[in-house]
Amino acid sequence: RLELIRELQAQFPKVSGRKIEILTFRYGTIAEKMLAKPGKYEISLANGEIFFEEEIDYICEEEEIIKASDLFFRRSGIGTVGRLGREQLKIVIDHLSKKLSWDQKRKKEEMAEIEKRYLWNR
Repeated sequence: RLELIRELQAQFPKVSGRKIEILTFRYGTIAEKMLAKPGKYEISLANGEIFFEEEIDYICEEEEIIKASDLFFRRSGIGTVGRLGREQLKIVIDHLSKKLSWDQKRKKEEMAEIEKRYLWNR
């Protein structure tokens, strides 16, 4: 992996080394596809890990995401390590809404479904 990290750092010199290392560790050579479409945000998960916009885009494109719960609990695991903060949850739901062409009603329903999953943890 170190060789791949070096190659990606040379190929994407404007991307932080931290992001390249995280994406390479998680996805191996697929990280190159993610880095080719730079994202604007990152979110901190409940366990301290960082998750990037590029990951959400890639997962939406490759993993047949239909509902927010698909992303949160089945495909990425971002929801399995604990509850996201309200602002971070909103960022992800807003992004999914644009990516998957949800209307406002659907967006609210998806947000409510994710929040409902955490009711036991209050």
